[in-house]
Amino acid sequence: MKRVTAKQAAIVRERIKTPHATQKEIGRKLGVDQRYVARELTKPHVAAAMREQMDRRPKLISDALLERLEEGLEAKETKFFAHEGEVISKRETVDYGTRHRYLDTALRLRGELRNDGPTTNIAMFTPEALDALIAATNRRDGP
Repeated sequence: MKRVTAKQAAIVRERIKTPHATQKEIGRKLGVDQRYVARELTKPHVAAAMREQMDRRPKLISDALLERLEEGLEAKETKFFAHEGEVISKRETVDYGTRHRYLDTALRLRGELRNDGPTTNIAMFTPEALDALIAATNRRDGP
């Protein structure tokens, strides 16, 4: 496999350091064009370097990441209802915003989103990412 250049390594470090940064922001910080960042992040050896860097961090190893992803995909929030300053009722609801952020962050860190836009369409996931999500769901739900 090809070796990662110094610029590519800088992109990997910056992507891991600031996972929610856009390719434009990463490019601006590193002094390169956003198209260069986008192109480099799609190269297999750069994606492999990203996974290697992540695997060196215990909380970002694939199994740990999938566990956190599973937890985040189950996020709930408690809504409190008040009348005249007193809580009269509360209800636990699905926290879709948090679930979305967990999924988006995990997939961006793994380099498994096809573009730098917000996650709104299943077609934006690579087959490997979908397989990992399906496997995680199967492990959670059982056979």
